[in-house]
Amino acid sequence: GTDHFSEDGMPKMPFPNGWKGEHGLYSVGFTRRGILGACADASSIARDIALQWRTPATEPTRFIVSKGSPSPPPH
Repeated sequence: GTDHFSEDGMPKMPFPNGWKGEHGLYSVGFTRRGILGACADASSIARDIALQWRTPATEPTRFIVSKGSPSPPPH
């Protein structure tokens, strides 16, 4: 997970290959190309998930969805 991002918070792999990290980690919107870059990332991710969905699994796959920074723990 942490090897996917550089110190400045951007994917280490440049566009158009920065959308896929390790262990099912996907990142959208880090292209610095606006909505078209985010669309390209989302399309690549959708194709990748569809391919995985159609391929028989040898091991269970887990998906984690994150929307930015985690919320602080409840008091």
